[in-house]
Amino acid sequence: MSFDNYSWENDKDDPMIVIIKRQGQPLMRFFIGEAMEGAGRNRVMAHVRECDHSPWLKEWREHAEAEMLDKLKQ
Repeated sequence: MSFDNYSWENDKDDPMIVIIKRQGQPLMRFFIGEAMEGAGRNRVMAHVRECDHSPWLKEWREHAEAEMLDKLKQ
């Protein structure tokens, strides 16, 4: 089975909802919490720890903090 025609994105109104698309058309939606429950707490927390140590997340966090400080200065 080829997955080239499939894509996904987070719902604009609720980023905890994932929309699966086939050829650009919505096929299904699911709540990330259901996947987290299925994976179990230990695996979810291990992933959170991994994300907390990733370089891209550190860069994103620093950018978000700088942006917030700029807004507070105004």
